[in-house]
Amino acid sequence: AAREGRLAFILTTPVANIPVCCPMNVTLPSGSRRSLLTLSCPSLVRKYNEAAIELLATYEPRIHIIDLHGYVNNYCCGSDSCWYTECELQPYQASCNVHFNGKAALEFETIDASKYIGIYVMNHLEGIVRSGD
Repeated sequence: AAREGRLAFILTTPVANIPVCCPMNVTLPSGSRRSLLTLSCPSLVRKYNEAAIELLATYEPRIHIIDLHGYVNNYCCGSDSCWYTECELQPYQASCNVHFNGKAALEFETIDASKYIGIYVMNHLEGIVRSGD
Protein backbone atom coordinates (compact mmCIF):
# COMPACT_ATOMS: atom_id res chain seq x y z
CA ALA A 1 0.00 0.00 0.00
CA ALA A 2 2.78 2.45 0.87
CA ARG A 3 4.62 1.77 -2.41
CA GLU A 4 1.47 2.73 -4.30
CA GLY A 5 0.87 5.83 -2.15
CA ARG A 6 -2.29 4.45 -0.59
CA LEU A 7 -1.34 4.39 3.06
CA ALA A 8 -2.74 6.92 5.53
CA PHE A 9 -1.80 7.96 9.04
CA ILE A 10 -4.46 9.70 11.10
CA LEU A 11 -3.10 12.21 13.61
CA THR A 12 -4.16 11.65 17.20
CA THR A 13 -7.34 13.18 18.50
CA PRO A 14 -6.98 16.42 20.45
CA VAL A 15 -8.05 16.52 24.07
CA ALA A 16 -9.66 19.21 26.16
CA ASN A 17 -7.33 21.26 28.33
CA ILE A 18 -8.66 20.04 31.70
CA PRO A 19 -6.33 20.19 34.77
CA VAL A 20 -7.45 16.84 36.21
CA CYS A 21 -6.50 15.14 32.92
CA CYS A 22 -3.16 16.89 32.63
CA PRO A 23 -1.76 17.58 36.09
CA MET A 24 0.88 20.28 36.40
CA ASN A 25 4.48 19.47 37.30
CA VAL A 26 4.38 15.98 35.83
CA THR A 27 7.87 14.70 35.25
CA LEU A 28 8.41 11.98 32.73
CA PRO A 29 10.75 9.13 33.61
CA SER A 30 14.14 9.73 32.03
CA GLY A 31 14.85 7.30 29.23
CA SER A 32 11.28 6.09 29.32
CA ARG A 33 10.03 4.60 26.07
CA ARG A 34 6.53 5.48 27.21
CA SER A 35 7.27 9.14 27.46
CA LEU A 36 3.68 10.20 26.80
CA LEU A 37 2.34 8.05 29.63
CA THR A 38 -1.46 8.06 29.62
CA LEU A 39 -1.99 11.72 30.38
CA SER A 40 -4.52 13.60 28.30
CA CYS A 41 -2.48 16.77 27.89
CA PRO A 42 -2.97 18.89 24.78
CA SER A 43 0.73 19.74 24.73
CA LEU A 44 1.78 16.07 24.83
CA VAL A 45 -0.70 15.12 22.11
CA ARG A 46 0.64 17.95 19.96
CA LYS A 47 4.24 16.73 20.53
CA TYR A 48 3.22 13.19 19.57
CA ASN A 49 1.61 14.44 16.36
CA GLU A 50 4.60 16.64 15.51
CA ALA A 51 6.94 13.67 15.97
CA ALA A 52 4.72 11.49 13.76
CA ILE A 53 4.64 14.16 11.04
CA GLU A 54 8.42 14.53 11.18
CA LEU A 55 8.96 10.78 10.92
CA LEU A 56 6.40 10.25 8.17
CA ALA A 57 7.64 13.22 6.12
CA THR A 58 10.50 11.03 4.92
CA TYR A 59 7.91 8.76 3.27
CA GLU A 60 5.86 11.43 1.48
CA PRO A 61 4.01 11.21 -0.82
CA ARG A 62 3.58 7.48 -0.19
CA ILE A 63 2.04 7.99 3.26
CA HIS A 64 -0.76 10.53 3.50
CA ILE A 65 -1.40 12.30 6.78
CA ILE A 66 -5.01 12.92 7.75
CA ASP A 67 -5.07 15.84 10.17
CA LEU A 68 -7.88 14.74 12.49
CA HIS A 69 -6.28 16.79 15.28
CA GLY A 70 -6.49 20.05 13.32
CA TYR A 71 -9.98 19.27 12.02
CA VAL A 72 -11.39 18.68 15.52
CA ASN A 73 -9.59 21.71 16.93
CA ASN A 74 -11.06 23.89 14.16
CA TYR A 75 -14.53 22.64 15.09
CA CYS A 76 -14.04 22.99 18.85
CA CYS A 77 -12.17 26.27 19.14
CA GLY A 78 -11.68 27.84 15.72
CA SER A 79 -8.09 27.04 14.71
CA ASP A 80 -5.88 24.01 14.28
CA SER A 81 -3.56 25.07 17.11
CA CYS A 82 -5.91 26.27 19.86
CA TRP A 83 -6.70 24.48 23.11
CA TYR A 84 -10.28 24.11 24.25
CA THR A 85 -11.87 23.26 27.58
CA GLU A 86 -15.27 22.23 26.21
CA CYS A 87 -16.47 20.70 22.98
CA GLU A 88 -19.76 19.06 22.13
CA LEU A 89 -17.93 16.39 20.09
CA GLN A 90 -16.32 15.10 23.29
CA PRO A 91 -18.91 15.88 25.97
CA TYR A 92 -17.35 14.28 29.02
CA GLN A 93 -14.14 16.26 29.47
CA ALA A 94 -14.22 15.90 33.26
CA SER A 95 -13.50 12.21 32.77
CA CYS A 96 -10.70 12.98 30.31
CA ASN A 97 -12.76 11.73 27.37
CA VAL A 98 -11.14 11.76 23.96
CA HIS A 99 -13.89 9.76 22.21
CA PHE A 100 -16.42 11.24 19.83
CA ASN A 101 -19.63 10.31 21.61
CA GLY A 102 -21.28 13.72 21.55
CA LYS A 103 -23.06 15.65 18.83
CA ALA A 104 -21.93 17.82 15.96
CA ALA A 105 -24.01 20.88 15.23
CA LEU A 106 -24.14 21.45 11.51
CA GLU A 107 -25.84 24.30 9.73
CA PHE A 108 -29.20 22.55 9.31
CA GLU A 109 -28.97 19.48 11.54
CA THR A 110 -27.28 17.83 14.48
CA ILE A 111 -25.56 14.48 13.93
CA ASP A 112 -23.62 12.04 16.08
CA ALA A 113 -20.02 13.17 16.53
CA SER A 114 -18.67 9.77 15.49
CA LYS A 115 -20.53 10.07 12.17
CA TYR A 116 -19.24 13.63 11.68
CA ILE A 117 -15.65 12.49 12.24
CA GLY A 118 -16.17 9.34 10.17
CA ILE A 119 -17.33 11.39 7.18
CA TYR A 120 -14.20 13.54 7.39
CA VAL A 121 -11.87 10.53 7.54
CA MET A 122 -13.71 8.61 4.80
CA ASN A 123 -13.62 11.62 2.45
CA HIS A 124 -9.84 11.76 2.83
CA LEU A 125 -9.41 8.01 2.43
CA GLU A 126 -11.56 8.07 -0.70
CA GLY A 127 -9.36 10.82 -2.14
CA ILE A 128 -6.23 8.77 -1.42
CA VAL A 129 -7.67 5.67 -3.10
CA ARG A 130 -8.89 7.63 -6.14
CA SER A 131 -5.54 9.39 -6.56
CA GLY A 132 -3.98 6.02 -7.29
CA ASP A 133 -6.47 5.09 -10.05
